[in-house]
Amino acid sequence: MEKKKSKLDKWITISFFPGTLYYIISFCLRSIEIFIYNESVLCNSTFLSHHFLAIAIYFNMSRLSYLPWWVTFSLSCHYVMLTFPSYSFFCYVYCLSIMLGFYGTMQEPYHSLPKYRVLFYNGLLLCLSTILVFFSCPSSFNQIAPP
Repeated sequence: MEKKKSKLDKWITISFFPGTLYYIISFCLRSIEIFIYNESVLCNSTFLSHHFLAIAIYFNMSRLSYLPWWVTFSLSCHYVMLTFPSYSFFCYVYCLSIMLGFYGTMQEPYHSLPKYRVLFYNGLLLCLSTILVFFSCPSSFNQIAPP
């Protein structure tokens, strides 16, 4: 029997919309930077992959009936990181939260539940996020944003 979605889980699912919208806009702008301006191909390609994967994960997570605490923690860390982009410390906290989420996904009962298998992609998301932090990729848009 599937667990009914709580009010908090419903609210968190609704909160996916701004993040997904941000990722779609960022995906388009980063594509322009790569293909038109040939700007920072490694960083922008990694951002493109990170955002494409996050959109797919958000879409599938919105269909889950229950969101574990470690999923909402990584989402919260991501929103804080976007809100305070000048504090690079939050990038490391975000990577650690994804690592915690990946560990949580590998534990029972989530590991054996087919609906939660989408969360295994947090491991790939962790790899992409680590590349972004390791290469100090700027989160702003270089060519498109006004000076």
